[in-house]
Amino acid sequence: FPSHDTQNWQVQMGMVSDAAPWHKMFTAPAAFRRFSIAIPNSFATMRFNEFASNEYLMVFFAHDFENLIFGRGQRAPNLLLLTHIAFGRLTNAQAHINAPFREMNRGFFESGFALENILNLGITGLGLEALYRYGAYAFPDFADNISVKLRLSILFSR
Repeated sequence: FPSHDTQNWQVQMGMVSDAAPWHKMFTAPAAFRRFSIAIPNSFATMRFNEFASNEYLMVFFAHDFENLIFGRGQRAPNLLLLTHIAFGRLTNAQAHINAPFREMNRGFFESGFALENILNLGITGLGLEALYRYGAYAFPDFADNISVKLRLSILFSR
């Protein structure tokens, strides 16, 4: 049967001089709070200023199942699969020995689900998203790797 699903990819990369001081380095868009409002294209499980890089690559992926899960209709919620990935490198790491961050060269990974428009309020919708941090930079305690966020959206006719 025909597919009605959509995908959204955002790729960002950049580079600054390796002679730049650590406060001029790239820090990923971290947005960790145990529970808060979702920020698009950010890392929900990453702590603020946890990593710094002078070369980086980030990928934000969302797959929207639209009406395949919950049916049709403007008031029907939709399910999204989310994955966020980042790699960063400090080419002059020895110059930043006492800096309060880590290098992100082994890759930062988080994935999860979002349920949009659980509550449809006319022109706005409320939903939830939950993301889990895994890989080389995951914390030992399971609960420290989870972030749940309130998702707000402006609804246009679908």
